This record gives sequence, C-alpha cells and structure tokens, in this order.
Amino acid sequence: MAGKKNSEQKKERHRPPGTKKKNEAGAGPRSKPPNDPPTKEILPVELTPAEIPLHAKESARLHGDLIKLDQQRKDAAASFRAQMAAIETRIGELNRKIESGHEDREVACYWRFDYSAGTKTLFRRADRRRPDDEDEEIKSYALLPDERQQRLPLIDHHDHATPATSPSSAPTIVIDADMEDQKIEKNTEKKKEEKINVDDGKHDAPPATQPQ
Repeated sequence: MAGKKNSEQKKERHRPPGTKKKNEAGAGPRSKPPNDPPTKEILPVELTPAEIPLHAKESARLHGDLIKLDQQRKDAAASFRAQMAAIETRIGELNRKIESGHEDREVACYWRFDYSAGTKTLFRRADRRRPDDEDEEIKSYALLPDERQQRLPLIDHHDHATPATSPSSAPTIVIDADMEDQKIEKNTEKKKEEKINVDDGKHDAPPATQPQ
C-alpha cells in the first residue's frame, strides 16, 4: 500500500499543468457545467400552420389602418391649408386698410332726383354723432328712361286737382332707398293678405243650388 501511494504521488508531481484525472474531466462535451449562466437569444423558428393565417390577417388589418391614417393626414393637411389661406387673406385685408387708412362699411345714404337736370345723385347722410359732419355727395348718374317719369302729385277730393308740373319746372325729389324698400314690402304683404282673405271667402261660400 505504501508503495502504491508513493507511485501515485510521483505521477502527480510529473503530470503536465492543466490536465486532470479521468474522474475529474466529466462525461464529455454534452454535459452542462453547473456554473454556466442561462440566457435567451432571438433565433429563427419555423412557423406552425396555424400561425401563418393569423399573421396574414394581421397584415391585412394593418394595411387598412395605414390607408385610413394616410387619408386622415391628407384631410388634416387640406384643413390646415384652408385655415392658413383664410388667415393670409385676412392679413392682406388688414394691410390694405392700414395702408389706405379707410375701409368699406355700410353707411346711411339717400338718392336725390333732379328731374329738370335728368340726374340722380347719391348722398351720404351726415353722422349725428359728429356735430361738424355734413351730408356728402358721393356720385351722380343720368336718370334711366323708367326713372324719368315723375311721380304724380296726390289729389285731394275736397279741393281741386293739383296740375302736373312741366319738365322745366320739375322739382328735386329726395328719396330714401331704405324707406322705399319698406313701402314695397308692406304693399306686397298687404296684397298677399287680401288674396288669402278672398280665397278663404271662396271656400266658406255655400255651394250654389241648381234649379229643379
């Protein structure tokens, strides 16, 4: 026994560095060392027959979503372009007003008809809020043929009829355009009411009896 131990000790002293005994080397390359850390890697894996249709359906759905988003992008871009164009138009209007120092507004005016001269003149009515403001002549036109017919004067049944004036002595008449429009509207509404009343009377009248 002592001789065997001595021989093993001699072999151990003469063993090359880095070599191990057979019982320490392990069973082979397939054996997993106990100290190797576990990990996961992305590697290609073959799809199953059930997974391929699922991927196809998802691809079709995503393609439809992409088309919808692209249309929404186009609509939003068109809306933004319209808003930007409106803002640019407003900026241009303001710049023109700033440069000219005035802007167009609705102002109270009236027409003055001069039948002797055959003209009608547009006047701006003075602003009552400004004591120093006066009526201002804007523009003048020649009377149209249908405007040259002077309005007949009113006749008082108790007095003699007022003779019509000659064209040479035709007076100057001032007509408020707004008042004339209101008169026309009132006359139109009155005629409609009269027509409705006549029609109602026809429906209410009893049917005529035929002679026997």
